[in-house]
Amino acid sequence: MNRAFWLLLTTAVVGSILGAGCLGEAPRDNPFDPGSDLFRNEGTVSGQVLRRDDTPIADVEVRLIPDSSRGGTVRVARTGSQGRFLFEGAPAATNYTLQAEKTNFSIAVREALEVRAGESEEVPPLHLNALPIFNEVAVRSLHISRWWPEDDLFFLEVTAEVSDADGLIDLDRVWLDVPDLGFTVPLEARSEGQFDQIITADSLPASNPQALLGRPLFLLAQDREGVMTQSNALQLARIIEETPVATSPKDRVLLTDNRPLFTWDPFVNRFPFTYRIDIFRTEVNRDVLVTQQDGFSMNTTTFQLQTSLETGEYFWTVAVVDGFGNESRSKEAGFRVP
Repeated sequence: MNRAFWLLLTTAVVGSILGAGCLGEAPRDNPFDPGSDLFRNEGTVSGQVLRRDDTPIADVEVRLIPDSSRGGTVRVARTGSQGRFLFEGAPAATNYTLQAEKTNFSIAVREALEVRAGESEEVPPLHLNALPIFNEVAVRSLHISRWWPEDDLFFLEVTAEVSDADGLIDLDRVWLDVPDLGFTVPLEARSEGQFDQIITADSLPASNPQALLGRPLFLLAQDREGVMTQSNALQLARIIEETPVATSPKDRVLLTDNRPLFTWDPFVNRFPFTYRIDIFRTEVNRDVLVTQQDGFSMNTTTFQLQTSLETGEYFWTVAVVDGFGNESRSKEAGFRVP
């Protein structure tokens, strides 16, 4: 070997030794490198919660739930004004469940979600279905006495005010349920969000409204997605068996004053109540309510009409109404105004 070759070899070896001694091991500062001290086996999950019409929903609680077989912490976030949520630093793993929940909405769930280390996952929007809400509900009994036919009438009146954040068009049906008796009956829509039904005694179990006393009654509403909500339990408080008696004017008497004084017998009972007066004018094939006056105390037995009645034929009734709205109405008393 010549001298030039040995000189080249010696230079390479020395350079290699010096380079190793001076540079050391290359730094590993890449956060995506599993060998780096900066490496975090975590990812980010974000998304949006919307109504069925794609408008955002704020203040929704969103949970990122790890697979139960692995254990781990359930992470919780809340949506902002645009319905968006964000989970940062979620451990990389598969089979997460994403759950969105808000009062008066059904729960939305997305399963089999994967979080990848160092990646941001934007999930498809979660849509929440607004539930029907009962704002007001009432169940009351009605007892109506009459001259003909002689048998008194008994009714159950059910009313409900229902709303739905997805719009009233989303309401599919509303009904009464008496589970103890296996009895259900639909309510009719009367105006926006208002439902009611008057149920005759012969339509009730055993054709007897007394069968409902003390039993839990529920109102249920179902939307077009088939989701149902149920009211709190109601109870029919009372059926007023006795009826008040209208004493004057009556028997189609011809009055001399077109602002008559109405009188009735005292109604004796053991529960608080008020009186209500209804005055009707008889027209061809129908009776027209002229005036209704209510809230008369238990000790009142007279009422002086302050407005003049037009010429015609009339009848009036006096009703007893308790604190729950249960009612008992007198037979009709007729009179004429010249």
